[in-house]
Amino acid sequence: MARQRLNWNRRLARPLRPARGPVACLITLRDAAWMILEFPTFRERREEWLRVSELVHAAARSGGEAAIEAATCELERALRSEGWLGAAPRRDRVD
Repeated sequence: MARQRLNWNRRLARPLRPARGPVACLITLRDAAWMILEFPTFRERREEWLRVSELVHAAARSGGEAAIEAATCELERALRSEGWLGAAPRRDRVD
């Protein structure tokens, strides 16, 4: 059985630029995976980061848009819960 190669160079659905935290910018799945691997054990084992890890790995394996979007959304959620990413931008209508 052939092993499926993982493509860590795939881009996230959108770049993420945390205001604080261990990285300045997350652009690829590799950036996200590296950040998580550098976490202290207590943080890496939190449920939210375990979920992000699973989704990032699945996106690297499949490369599908839906998998990459899911990984990006969960990553945003986890970054916000750590206080490293600001609130989602408001989409106020300007007339």
